[in-house]
Amino acid sequence: MVEHSGAERKRKASSEAVEDKFEHPITVGTRASCLLEVRESDSKNLLPCTIVERRNGDGKGSKGWDYYVHLDNSDRRLDQWITGDALFPLAFAKEGKDADEENQDTGGKITRHKRRIIETLNPTSQKETGNRVIEELEKAREEKTKVKNIGKIVFGDYEISTWYFSPYPHEYSSLSTLYTCAFCLKYMRLPSTYARHTCKCTWKSPPGIEIYHDKHLGSKRGAVKVFEIDGMLSPLYCQNLCLLAKLFLDHKTLCFDVPSFLFYVLTEQNKAGGWELVGFFSKEKGVSK
Repeated sequence: MVEHSGAERKRKASSEAVEDKFEHPITVGTRASCLLEVRESDSKNLLPCTIVERRNGDGKGSKGWDYYVHLDNSDRRLDQWITGDALFPLAFAKEGKDADEENQDTGGKITRHKRRIIETLNPTSQKETGNRVIEELEKAREEKTKVKNIGKIVFGDYEISTWYFSPYPHEYSSLSTLYTCAFCLKYMRLPSTYARHTCKCTWKSPPGIEIYHDKHLGSKRGAVKVFEIDGMLSPLYCQNLCLLAKLFLDHKTLCFDVPSFLFYVLTEQNKAGGWELVGFFSKEKGVSK
């Protein structure tokens, strides 16, 4: 009879655990453990998660099923699609907070859009109904935006992984990569279309009024400029700007109601002399603060 050391028994138990898998397809809402690479490390860890959505993948892995998972105690920007082979019963990962408890801790932020809806629905009893309406709005928003619809964007010389859902038109949703012009912000599905556009696009800066120019401030590339853009005069540019920003802001609601806003766009000069978008903020017209 052969006796195994403590280390060998642990490796054997770990191996048996990894071999224990789900039957596919797995029901949406199931709590599970997912095998993911740890950032700045070559190792992989089993992390507790919740299955948010599922789809038939490319035929690889567990009968072609892919799953969109939310990691416990993590921001939604870390949600991602993984193959069924990377999912295991929850018992093999360190338990995190319960999903319901996590949702209670997170809460919802009150945006201008939500506040307007509350005041319109019941302005005299806002305190009594506000919380209930906010909760309903937040649930509806989370359900609609639970799955990130665009994986990454190509923006000028940069390739950037996205964080959140953005309400791009249906034909541009569910893309692994979205191509966006760094000057006019037009978005495209195909790299060939993007290449042709960059050769023909005549824009060298955002539309609007230049209100600030510093020839020395900025990175090694050169100077910076700030432009004031009226959403009434340049609605398409401002809408595209908001759609782009929504990929990195979970609670941004302004996407198409742009005429009543002013946009202040920070740009940086590139090697060719054009002024590329770096960041922006918006302000409602007539509001001093």
